[in-house]
Amino acid sequence: MGKTTINIQNEASIIAHGEHSNGNCDPCIILETGETFTSQIDLANRLEVSVAAVSNTICGRQQTCKGYHIISMSRLADGADLVLSRLREASALEEAGKKWIAYEAEQERQRQEEETRIEAERKAKEKHDADVSRAVAKIQRRKEVSKRLTSRLSDANARVAEAEEEYKRLTGHNYGDECYADLMCMAC
Repeated sequence: MGKTTINIQNEASIIAHGEHSNGNCDPCIILETGETFTSQIDLANRLEVSVAAVSNTICGRQQTCKGYHIISMSRLADGADLVLSRLREASALEEAGKKWIAYEAEQERQRQEEETRIEAERKAKEKHDADVSRAVAKIQRRKEVSKRLTSRLSDANARVAEAEEEYKRLTGHNYGDECYADLMCMAC
């Protein structure tokens, strides 16, 4: 496909692809690539579609042709509106992306706070469990000491009872009775 220079009302010129330029053709532009074609026929040949498909896109009956937005030079103002609308959409998408990133950052901050809180609770529970284990062990040790002392006390009481029986057998008196009588004599 050859390149042709097109003069627009003797004020500007563009280099366009195509061979169908008889002065009556309206040059077409693919917005995404910036390629300019001398006519709808040349553009249709380039995209391998029908001229009707290109025309329908230019007239607004369909949004794109093979994914491309196409405008004619005579509708360049409409194309500028389309470009502005696409820029606004891109700006809105960028703003939405920033909001999404901020949302994800907030979610991550909250997740980290939750992990920190859970870790602190876990450590507090571990400390509490360790304190309880130490207290239980201390109580067990005291119970064992108490059992030993109770056993020794029982042994001591048994020996005292045996000694009192031995005293009674040898003297014929109860140990406590004589002690009381001795105390009374001493008071006189």
